[in-house]
Amino acid sequence: MNMRVISASGQRLVSFSSSSRAVASVARGRKSVGCKAVQVAQEVSNGYPAFVPDLVSEISDTAALRLISSMKRVPVMVDSIANKEIGTAYVGPTQEQLAAYPANAPAVVMLHGGFLEQVVKPACGDRPIILLGSSLGGAIALDFAINYPELISRLALIAPQAFIDGIGPMSNLPRPLASLGVSVLKKEWLRQAANQMSYFNKKKMATRDALLVGRLHTHLPGWMEANVAFIRSGGYAISKRLSEVETPTTVLWGRNDEVLDPKLYADKFEATLKNARLVWVEESGHVPHLEQPEFVARFLVEEMELEWIA
Repeated sequence: MNMRVISASGQRLVSFSSSSRAVASVARGRKSVGCKAVQVAQEVSNGYPAFVPDLVSEISDTAALRLISSMKRVPVMVDSIANKEIGTAYVGPTQEQLAAYPANAPAVVMLHGGFLEQVVKPACGDRPIILLGSSLGGAIALDFAINYPELISRLALIAPQAFIDGIGPMSNLPRPLASLGVSVLKKEWLRQAANQMSYFNKKKMATRDALLVGRLHTHLPGWMEANVAFIRSGGYAISKRLSEVETPTTVLWGRNDEVLDPKLYADKFEATLKNARLVWVEESGHVPHLEQPEFVARFLVEEMELEWIA
C-alpha cells in the first residue's frame, strides 16, 4: 500500500463538473445508444439558472450559492428514456476562461453522478482529460475509461463505488413501486441520515446547509423519472471489467469513511487495477474533497502535474 503526505497550500483546483446521476441509467456497463447533447441558452431567475429549484432560497453558504449560480443544464437525448431526454447539470469554464489556460493543459473533469461524452467532450475540445470520480462517480469514471480510453490521460477516484455491482432485486420492481422507492430518496429524514454518515467531523460539516445542498438535485425537473430508469436498468456493474483499466489511477480514501468501508474495498483497487495506487486522507469521511479540500487539491495539483493552476 502506498502512502504519501503532502502539506496543504490552499491552491485551487479548477474543474469541470457534471452532476446528473440520471445519465447513469443509460451508461451501465456499456456505451449509450442514440444520444446527443443539445446546447440551449440558460435562462436566469433571481440570480440563478431558471431550472434551479426554489429550495435554493433556504441555502446560506456563499460558496455553494456561487457554484449553483454558475450551473448550466443541457438536455441529452436518450432513446431508452420515455420522454427521450435527460437534463444534465454541470459547472464548467467558459470558452474565454479555457482560452486563458495553457494550450496543452488538460481538462480536469470531476464527477459525482451521471456523465456522458456528449456533454464533456464539446466543452473540453481536444485537450486530454483528467477524470475525477467521487463515490458513484468513481464507477462512472472507470466505466468511461474502459469504453473511451483514448480520451482519458489520468484517473483520480475518491472513495469510488466500483466493487458493488448493481442494485439487487430493486431492479425488478414494477415502475409504480420503483417510483415510490425513489420518492423516499428525497425525504429530509433520509437525507439527514446520509448527511451524518458522510463526514468525520459531523459537528462542523453535517450542517443544515449541507443537508439542503445535498437534497437540492432531488427537486430538479425529471429527477424522478431518470432515477426510476436508473433503478430499472439494474445500476452499474463493472467489477469484472476493472482489470481492463490501463489508465494511470490514483485512489483517495477518507480513513473514517462510514458510507463505503475502506477496510472492505480500498485495497482492492491496487490489487485489481493495472496501474493504481491508494492514498489515505486522514480525519475524513466519504467526501475528503469537502472535509480536507486543501490537502486533496494540493495533492492532485502535484500528482497530476497541474502546477500551472493558480
